[in-house]
Amino acid sequence: MVPSGLVGYFFQTVADRDPQARFEVITRDVATEVRRQLAGSEKFQSRVNVYSLPSDEVHTAGQKHDLSAMFFTQGMSKLGSSPTRMGEILGCGLPVIANSGVGDVAKVIEEYKVGVLVSDGTQAAMTQALCEFEQLKKDPELATLCRQAAEQVFSLDGGSRAYRELYRQILDS
Repeated sequence: MVPSGLVGYFFQTVADRDPQARFEVITRDVATEVRRQLAGSEKFQSRVNVYSLPSDEVHTAGQKHDLSAMFFTQGMSKLGSSPTRMGEILGCGLPVIANSGVGDVAKVIEEYKVGVLVSDGTQAAMTQALCEFEQLKKDPELATLCRQAAEQVFSLDGGSRAYRELYRQILDS
């Protein structure tokens, strides 16, 4: 069985390159359904742990990871969204590998140099993303950059300041 979906393709690409790699999927979705969608061989599945955590514990689990892959469903309703989980992961000092087309994901990754964008779901694109990630992780400042991006883009203080400025501009016009 071949893995399906962006996450499955990405995991399989990593697994092919690193026989020691382990995978965690932290989700509120039903674990058996996630495993079914990931597909893959029994050997591949034995390297995948699918579980749920309360929101306030996700960052603790994330701190043990090397990176976080976030592949978002694209569509018109997603263009204006900004995944808060990405802010939590960046706040842990972890880079992200993600797809574009969802809110400001691509802008944050490119502007702050805190991850890699996957162009599509092909094996070539996944391999390219992993090669780019291997280069990115050589930066000794990567964890600091990730935390700074989280603070600047996702913090409550930063958001409050941005809204105050927006309201000021509206009231002044």
